[in-house]
This record gives sequence, C-alpha cells and structure tokens, in this order.
Amino acid sequence: MKFPFEERKYESLERIKGITNSNYGKLPQERTIKELFDSGLILINKPQGPTSHQVSDYIKNILDINKAGHSGSLDPNVTGLLVVTLGKATRAAEFLLKGGKEYICLMHIHTKVDEKLIRNKFNDIVGKIQQLPPLKSAVKRQVRTREIYYIEILEIEDQDVLFRVGCEAGTYIRRLCFPPEIELFTNKGIKTIEEVYNSKENLEVFSFSNGKLIPEKIIDFQKFNFSGELVEINTCSGIKILSTPEHKFLISNTKENIMKEASQLMEGEYLIRAITLPFISKIKFISELLDDNYLIHDNKLKLLCRNALIKKYGSIREMNRKEHVDRKPFCKSSKVDIRIKHLKLANIWDRYKPKISCFKTEKGNIISISPKLNPDLMYLIGLIASDGNNTKEKKTIRYTRIRFYNLETELIDLFYKIYLKLFPTTHITKKFKSNSIWEIQTSNSLFATICSSLGVISPSNKSDLLPILELDSKLIASFLKGYFDGDGNVFIKEHENGTILCEIRYFSVDYINIKRIHQMLLKLGINNKITKRSLAYSSFHSKNNFYYTLFVTDPASKLLFCNLIGSNHPKKKLFISRLKKYFNNSGSNSKDYLYCLLNQNKYLNEFKSITKLGGNFCRIKSKSIPMRRSFFNKFCSLKPNIPKNQDEFTLDKIRSIKKIKYKGPVYDITVDKEHNFTIENGIVTSNCDDFGKSLNTKAHMQELVRTRVCNFSSDDWVTLHDLKDAYEYYKEGDESHLKKIIQPYEQAVSHLKKIYLSDNAVDTICHGAFLSVPGIVKLDSDIDVNDTIALFTLKNELVAVGKAKMNSQNILKQEKGIAVTDNKVFMEPNTYPKFKKNETSTH
Repeated sequence: MKFPFEERKYESLERIKGITNSNYGKLPQERTIKELFDSGLILINKPQGPTSHQVSDYIKNILDINKAGHSGSLDPNVTGLLVVTLGKATRAAEFLLKGGKEYICLMHIHTKVDEKLIRNKFNDIVGKIQQLPPLKSAVKRQVRTREIYYIEILEIEDQDVLFRVGCEAGTYIRRLCFPPEIELFTNKGIKTIEEVYNSKENLEVFSFSNGKLIPEKIIDFQKFNFSGELVEINTCSGIKILSTPEHKFLISNTKENIMKEASQLMEGEYLIRAITLPFISKIKFISELLDDNYLIHDNKLKLLCRNALIKKYGSIREMNRKEHVDRKPFCKSSKVDIRIKHLKLANIWDRYKPKISCFKTEKGNIISISPKLNPDLMYLIGLIASDGNNTKEKKTIRYTRIRFYNLETELIDLFYKIYLKLFPTTHITKKFKSNSIWEIQTSNSLFATICSSLGVISPSNKSDLLPILELDSKLIASFLKGYFDGDGNVFIKEHENGTILCEIRYFSVDYINIKRIHQMLLKLGINNKITKRSLAYSSFHSKNNFYYTLFVTDPASKLLFCNLIGSNHPKKKLFISRLKKYFNNSGSNSKDYLYCLLNQNKYLNEFKSITKLGGNFCRIKSKSIPMRRSFFNKFCSLKPNIPKNQDEFTLDKIRSIKKIKYKGPVYDITVDKEHNFTIENGIVTSNCDDFGKSLNTKAHMQELVRTRVCNFSSDDWVTLHDLKDAYEYYKEGDESHLKKIIQPYEQAVSHLKKIYLSDNAVDTICHGAFLSVPGIVKLDSDIDVNDTIALFTLKNELVAVGKAKMNSQNILKQEKGIAVTDNKVFMEPNTYPKFKKNETSTH
C-alpha cells in the first residue's frame, strides 16, 4: 500500500562535482536540542478529546517553547498520528499535506450487504472521487475532487467493516456533529437534532443553493459519543449555537461566501442566515391539544363512534378483547362519556376533531368551547405565560390550576371578562392581594391542559413555547400581545428637534422562552435582538443572576409591532398609539434595515460619486462592513445593471466565541445533493456518505484512527506522556530521549523532488534570489516544469522549497538560466558564506 510519491522511479544525477566546507552549516542529525526546538518535528499519537490545536498548545507548554503547529487537523473524536511542527518547522507543514494520509476506519453499514459486493465496491472507490461541495460562492458551486490511493478491507463482521484507506489530503473522512439541543428547520417544524435522530422520520431540511433556500431530503443520521470542548457561538441577535470544532458554518466576506470551521471562526465575522425562516403554520383544534384519555361529552358522537368500532371489530366486546380499552361508554343506557382514544381506534378522529366542542373533566365538570383556537384564548395564554402560572393540584396527572397577577385593575378586569366569554360555566375568582397586586384564579382543567400543550407551564424554566410558534400568525400576534401586556414595556423620550428615542421590549428569566418570542416576532417580519443583563438592577426574581431583554430593533419593525400586536394595557396602549402615529409615514420595510451579504460591497468600486449615495458610504468602503439593504437598493437605483442577489439572506455578526466542556452524545445528518442545512441561526455543512452510496445503502464511520501522514507512520509516534517524561530527563541532563523523539524538519519535505546546491549558492537563495543552473550540484532525474522542489545543501540541510522552471534534462544541458523560482526560504541568511564571482561553483 503506497502513496504516489512512493511509486516514483528516479535516480540521483550529478551535474558537477561538489564538496562542502565543514566550517559552515551542520548535519541535521547533529543539531542540539535547542536547535531542534526551533526546527523539529514530533509525531504524536493524539488522544480522543482535545483538538489538534490544543495538542500543539500542550506541546508548547511541555517544552516551554513559543511556537508549535500541526499538519492536517484531526477531529476531537479521531485519534492517531498528528505531526506537530516546532518553531520555523511550522512553515514546512503545508508540504506534508500533499503527501497523503492513511486511516484505519470502522464503518457501520445500516443494512446487511453481501460481503462479496462490499469487497467489489470498495475496489471501485479507488481513484478520483467527488465529495462535499464547499459553498465557495453564492452563485457558482465547485465540486471538490479528491483521490483515494488505496483501500484494503481488514475484517468484515456482520454490518461492521474494518478497513485501511490511503487518500489525498482534504478527503472527507470525518464526523461533524451538534449537541442534542441544536434545532433544525424541517418541513414538519422546528425539531432538535436529537429528535430528528431518534424519530428518523422521512423529513426534509432546508439547504442553501444559489442564493435560495430549497428543501432537501435527509438521507442518513449519525450519533457519536463525544468528550472534549464544544464551540459556543454568540451572535448579535442574541442566539447561541453550540457545535463540535470541525463543523463548518457559512460566513460572508467581501470576496465570496465560504464555509469555515467553528474552531476557526472569529469575533466580528458574519454568519449568513435566511431572512424569512422556514416556519410552518398549523391549524390547531382544541381537541388536538388534549391527551387521549380526555373525555368528550357528546352523545351523538358517541353513537357514531360505537357504530364505527362495531364495523371495524365486529363487536364492542371484540374491541375490548383486542385493544384492552374500556367498553363501559358503549354499554346500553351508559352515561359514561367516550374518550379521545375511542375516536382514534374507530378511525374517525381526523373527520370529527374539528367539530368537537364539549368536554368533561375527571371531576365531572362539563365545559363547552369553540373547537378552534381563537385570538381571545391566545391573549389570555400570553398573560399567563408572562405574569401567571399553570400548576397541578395534588394527586392530579393533568395541569389544573391557573393564576394571573397584575397591578392594573383594568387588565385584571379584561382577563376576567374574556375568560367568562370563553368559559361561561366555569368558576373564576379575582381578589386583591398585598402590595397592590390583584390575583385571578381558576381550577379549569381544560384551559390548563390547553396551556400546558402549548408549552405554558410552571415553573417557567420547564416551559417551551415552540407549539405556539407553529400556529397561525394572527394567533401568535394575540399571544405576543398578552405576553407584552404582562412582561413587556415601551419607552419613549422626545427630543427638542422633534425626534424621539423609543424602545419596545420583552423580558424573561429563561433563555428558551425569550428565544421563542424572538422567533415568533421574526415569523411576523419584526426584527429584534436579545441581550443578557444582570439582575442586580432589576425587579425580576430568578435563581440565576441574570435575565434576558428582547428589543424590537428598527422603526419599520416598531410600526409593524404597533399594527400587528399592539397592547390592551392601559398605559402601554397610550405609548403604542403615540409610536404608531410617529412612525406611520415612515414608508420603510423592516427588511430594509437588514444587512446585505458582504460580497455585494464589490459593486461600490464602480461608483465614484459619493454624494449621491449619502450615508456612511466611505466607512463601508474602507472598513469592509456590510451595507443595509436600503442603502444597497438606493445604490442599485443609480446603477440598474447591478444584480440584486441574496434577497433571501442576511447577516448576523458573531459577538463572542468560547469553548464549553462537554461529554455526551452528538448528532448529525446527511443531506442529499447540497450537503448543507439550516439550523436556528445559520447554515452549516452536513456529513457525507460516499462509502455508503457506493454500496447502495447508508453508512457512517464509528471509529477513525490516522496511521500515516506522508512519509511518517504510527511506528514512530509517541504519546504526550512520553514527551513529558523525555523532557524531564532532558532537564536532568539526559537529552537522549528527546533526541529520539524530535526529528529534523527536513523529514517534512523528504518526499519532494530534490536539488542539491553548492555551498556558494546557498546564501543567495537565503536572501531571496532564484536558483540558477550554475549553483546546482546534483538533482533527481524525474523533475518536470512546475514541480515542487526541495533545495538542500550537500549536508542535507533544507534551504528552500520552490517551483521548477526546467526539467531534469534541460538542467543538465544548460550552463545558465533560472532553474527554480518562487522560493519559500527556511535557512537563515549568512549560515553559508556569501557568493563571490571569482570563486568556482565548488569548494
């Protein structure tokens, strides 16, 4: 099993006789430990958990040196050979990448496949393959081609295949994952990646393709155990994203849109996100929000259910025998009501659920209500979610007791009035509490169950308002009005020049709830952001030392808030009315205040007249900051030939990045065709399944160990503990152990084609000159034009790496001319004597 450079057939050709002066330079193997600290390589057996960058940092600390790097990153969960470069040797790391890598892989195939077919298909994989297309441009997709040099199956046991693969650098053999709570947008609503994995539904996610969001099928699911550090990305919108370090995010820069690993992201960079997120809207009926054991008080429906069950099972007794479901409701003259599960068994649930309007609680209370959710009901639920609670009474399975508190008697009276309109037959009390607070209380099992099904429960840190996010926009607006009247405010300050400072805010002590309100507002087209604040200067009560504030961000969004949501609170209603009057003639759209992608800035160079544009044109042009869409639209009106791309996308600036220790499961999905998908606030790569596809099934890598990098192998690797022990011996005066571990950096380029220089040619190369033919003593016989060439002294010291401008035959024939250019110099100047014209080419 060989890499391409190992298949070379060549010989060393001598151009002229050459000798070297022992007074200059030094054989690599004779370097001192201190010299190796600045020009050495260490082959580390990377453990599971730390990133490659962390391993490099560990080695810097162990050896007490200033600089260390690595060649070819390994994912945290992948173990094996990591070449760590010390000092100036880090500049040689790039040449190792061209030599190839080898992995030992354990792959799990999701369905049983004939062993003969596995072996045949694996042989077909050798050669050029196409893998994950990186999103290099919003317009042009470039498929990445990589080469598999060899594959050897070591063992097959059931659906597990152990194999060795040698491949080109950059070949996709890795695992990119998210922790369980990360949310995806699917065609069936927002779901956590853990839910997607566990259900394995036939779902579609949304992928970035040519400036648009398109639905794509999930074709595979992955789950792995992870131990290490996740990357937490906090954006200016206030949304947090957790990812494994290697997962790539789509970011915008002035040249193009690129995928970048989470570990390489920096504060101030811009993630790309969709403007109109793919939310779904479901029509919800009251009966759908109740559990299967809830009683339905409707004798006509009971008769229809009885007849349908007899038709399906032959008799009620047979239904009871097969399904073990209570048959008392269907006995003659029975006054026992049917339950929702009876309708489902009878296969008439979907037909009649929109008509069910009368229910009975376990205590015998009969409650009638409109079959569909309505704005009045959602407004009350919003009030309860903000300034109320929904709890269970002792020994009850369902939520049963609703309370609402407020200082405003007008709001209390409104709650009371709407409640009686919705539930005229159920008991409700309102009473004055201490500290000017009013309380409303009701034991309404139906209302409490509806609230809990929509995510409104107590304590609030256990609630999740996601079901409300999936409702119709009008119902969402009513809920947001209720929540705003409870835990929101509006602030207005008028200036002498007639302008005003105003803020519309929501508050919560729970991140998940404020995030859902953020998403609800986005669904309504209202731009907003979340900030985290200290509790020290607020009236909130929380176990945490902070709370969250959500701000509606721009004038157009504030006007949209006034028109779509508004307020019933007596004081807030007055402020909203003033805001509406102030912004009513603004004429702007909330999308105008969002950012364009940074690659749109390139069109600014076509415009020479700054005064026509106004605004912060100079700042945008000089500092490479994004334009607002309103600015770009003005620009396009003056330059109609400029394309208006990326209408569906905007930017979210990275506010901060930190690492979080995590041990547990991580998940990912494989997406067909585009190989990327939309998460809650960004667009990311998905895992690929090239090996599985070759077998006409699905597969994923369970374990990966890298065993070779270019000319280095696992035969010579050491552990971090071995290195630390060797360094301790060195401090005690025994450097023999370190000498065995640290290799000269010349080894990093030993696979390249070589030219050896005369002593008097070395210093000119070190000062940046190109290599001319007279300075060459000997060379490899297979050099072609444009080959990467390593330039060595006659003592085998690396001088530089450059590009050949002649082939071997021409170098031997010519007496002058440039042989190698574009040199990357490694040797320090003045290591060898300066060239003198009266000297010959040899010593």
